[in-house]
Amino acid sequence: MVACVAVLSLMRTLELEFFQPRPRPILQELELLIPFNKDLIQSLHQSLRFLMEPFDENRIDGTAQRESSCHSSKLRRILQQAVEEIDGIKEGWVKIKNEDKLLRGRKAADSSQPPASSDSDNKMVGKDKEFEIIKEMLIRHSSANREVVLIKGMGGIGKTTLARQLYRDREIASHFDTQTWCVASQHHNKKQMLLALLNSTGYSESSYEDLESKLYQRLKKQRYLVVIDDVWSNWAWNDVQSCFPDDGCGSRVLITTHLEEVASSTCSNKESFYHKMSFLNQSESWELFRKKAYKVGDDKFEMIGKQIVEKCDGLPLAIVMVAGLLSKLNTVDHWKDIAESLNSFATIIDDECSTILSFSYNHLSPNLKA
Repeated sequence: MVACVAVLSLMRTLELEFFQPRPRPILQELELLIPFNKDLIQSLHQSLRFLMEPFDENRIDGTAQRESSCHSSKLRRILQQAVEEIDGIKEGWVKIKNEDKLLRGRKAADSSQPPASSDSDNKMVGKDKEFEIIKEMLIRHSSANREVVLIKGMGGIGKTTLARQLYRDREIASHFDTQTWCVASQHHNKKQMLLALLNSTGYSESSYEDLESKLYQRLKKQRYLVVIDDVWSNWAWNDVQSCFPDDGCGSRVLITTHLEEVASSTCSNKESFYHKMSFLNQSESWELFRKKAYKVGDDKFEMIGKQIVEKCDGLPLAIVMVAGLLSKLNTVDHWKDIAESLNSFATIIDDECSTILSFSYNHLSPNLKA
């Protein structure tokens, strides 16, 4: 009888939760009512109804208690087998959840290291002076306080590349006890930022609880370098700044942003720890273009190439994007077509470049937009 009641209860639950004209919002939010799931639920309900048929017939025709008891025993065995199968499914589901958790951790670890670069990118064109200026702020400035160093510049000017070069510089790496890196981005995620910062310090625990305290303790009494790349809002900094202890060890937090609002509110001291990146001059622009576009050497290509470079206005990303395109074009006429189609770097037809440039434009002050 107990087994019978359990089956009836399960059938009623399925009917209330899944077979109503308007299921509860939570089921829709969790996307549980996909067609495949509906079919499985319908099949389960039909199977349960089949199991209950002998008991329904007994109630109708008054079959003896002994026969009912026999049906009940059979049902109990069937349900026991079903429970064992459900336990197996449960174990599989737990395994999937753990694997998903591990995968999420690996994704966070991927963002805890600066993006890789090829050997040809190891030295930035035209940025030696800027590299040394920021390096001075990081390891040679006399302040023993935790200072926030700010690199500001429009999208595509090379902030991330410069930060990566600094992060990987041997002298800088040897100066700090530990280094850690994360990317904030436009829609920052506090948990992912904390995981990225923890993972690059060697954090390998499976628990995601109390990440702020764990990061703080790992950095405590250490001279550390933290890089937070591509900060779009003060919220991103406010979410994590309490994790960085100031123990008088000379620690540094390096932030890159294209927004003056972020730069002004996060930088420790704009006179000592603020750097606004500059555009490449014509000579530097041409040098970068030559590294990326391999057709240069012929006078005709060179003349057109210099016209194109001039239209890029010294923005490294624009130069790299158009040089990459031209390196695949083998005729002077093709190069001429590209040159004629460009009014300025903002018209380069590349989704990634156009997106970055449009984001930067949208955050310019009205007088600069004009």
